[in-house]
Amino acid sequence: MTSPEAEKLWQQGNEFYKSKNFPEALQLASNESASLQTKLALRLAKAQLQTHDYQATAETVARSSEGQDQAALNAICRRHLRYSQVDEKLYRQEKLSQLPKYLRALDETREFHVVGHDEARPQIDSQMFDLSATSISIFFAGIGDARNLYATLLKMDQLEQKDSFIRSRKYHLTINDIKAEALARGLLVLFLLTELDGIDESKETERTEALTTLFFLYIAPVVPQRFLVEALRSWRGKLRSKYSVVEALQMHIDHLKSHFADYSEDAERSVEPNKWHPERTLFVQTGAYRPPESWAREYEPILSCARSNKKHTKKIKTHVSNTWTMNVTMLDARWQGPLYDTLGAVLSFDPFGAVDNLYLHTGLERPQQKPCLYNHVARFFAHVATAIGRLRKRLVIEIMDGEVNNMLETIRYNSSDRPETFPVKYDRVHLSNIPDYIGGILTSILFAMPILKDTLSSTMVSCCLSNTPAWKNMVAYYIEYLLVNDETTIRKLFQVEEISDDSDDAAIHALRTRLCSVPVHIRKELHLEDLKPFGIDENIVGMSTAPLRKLDLRSIVKRNTQKYLGDYTQWSRSSTFALDYKSLLPRASVQR
Repeated sequence: MTSPEAEKLWQQGNEFYKSKNFPEALQLASNESASLQTKLALRLAKAQLQTHDYQATAETVARSSEGQDQAALNAICRRHLRYSQVDEKLYRQEKLSQLPKYLRALDETREFHVVGHDEARPQIDSQMFDLSATSISIFFAGIGDARNLYATLLKMDQLEQKDSFIRSRKYHLTINDIKAEALARGLLVLFLLTELDGIDESKETERTEALTTLFFLYIAPVVPQRFLVEALRSWRGKLRSKYSVVEALQMHIDHLKSHFADYSEDAERSVEPNKWHPERTLFVQTGAYRPPESWAREYEPILSCARSNKKHTKKIKTHVSNTWTMNVTMLDARWQGPLYDTLGAVLSFDPFGAVDNLYLHTGLERPQQKPCLYNHVARFFAHVATAIGRLRKRLVIEIMDGEVNNMLETIRYNSSDRPETFPVKYDRVHLSNIPDYIGGILTSILFAMPILKDTLSSTMVSCCLSNTPAWKNMVAYYIEYLLVNDETTIRKLFQVEEISDDSDDAAIHALRTRLCSVPVHIRKELHLEDLKPFGIDENIVGMSTAPLRKLDLRSIVKRNTQKYLGDYTQWSRSSTFALDYKSLLPRASVQR
């Protein structure tokens, strides 16, 4: 190459390098002589480094003269080449497992509450169903006795029966709990439900046997010997015989007596338990829940047509104490270990209230017969089994054992061995009252919100239940965890907003979600009159001729600002787009 041409290429290469057009600069440099390339080795190496070609950079640095730049470039290349050979998934998993999220507790024994106190609520609604045509995924944290899972399965089936289209929608439900025993108990119930669905309606005896098994295992602390389950190692041996049936029954009966005494003092609640009076009386006197009559005649004749006279109830109590056994699925070897060694937490639930809670939000009609625990439990689980049968080929129930925030991060960063077909984004994350124990609303926003789908219909659900007396109101709750005292600031700071089923926020949220599906050119021309089909026209403060795009929905709609601790609240993204920097807090406010 002649000298003028070389000079021209030299100048052109310099211009490319200074303008950060490194690929072009490298292309020109490759035409230079070997001696010139050695002379320009460091400059070539820096250009190659900018293109992330670390192997080529290392080879070029090796040809350069020693110096400070060479040492720095060598260090960079070694680090990147080392990490390029690491399995990114395993490396991320290792690092995440080393990050402490909480201070270590003085007592690390994990509580085990067998039957929950909250109402069974479906975690799917018609809006989610309509907007998610191909698949729906829901995450249940702290699944406990799985009542919310069963309610959701029922609602899915109900929505599908109303849908006239071909049923091809797939469902993925992830259930999580920090207690493996709770998950094992839930898995056992799911197995029995699947088995029940496979029994033909004409085989009444077999169906009664399956439903009676579900009834006793789900709600009774003491069960007939034929229902003894020893599927887990911890359910075998000493745990089963550690507590006497008499001791367990007396503790459970004492709790029920005090519980119904509390009911009688509450005017609003005193009427409801009266319908259970006959069966509650039988249990307090004998320690036995009444099984179905046909089953009792064959296996427990003493309970058949059980009479309430003193002599007969005494016989039943003696029979139960001598022949029945502890329901080991309600026990936990660690929770009932040397430190706590008590049945208090296991038996401190109200079975009658628990059964009532299965019907409040599920849309099921109660049995028409005389109130009976078995009839209510059997009807509920029979419908759940039918729902599972109809959805089975399109339904996946995934089980994740571990601390919820670790599991949420595992999903978000794909740092486990979950199948690739499993979702990493969810339509809803149900946290129950776990935020009570681990960081309140702050950890919910940090860990749960990132795995929600990028749609306004996706929500995170939680409640403050255990620590309700600790807070004067919702403002105090927000201040404790977020150092923020109003929803507007929360929306600007975290790009999330709270909605509630019991306030007009739900109407606003539904409206915004629906509007997102309207083409932009139509949305621009919408006016307030066009809101009437969405069902919130009665709450509009004042009509306006201005286009909807120029109005703030929150300023034109009356809002019920009253929030109650203990109620479930929903949080959604305030935007499905990239961060709206104009709506964020100014830097000075954030620093303050």
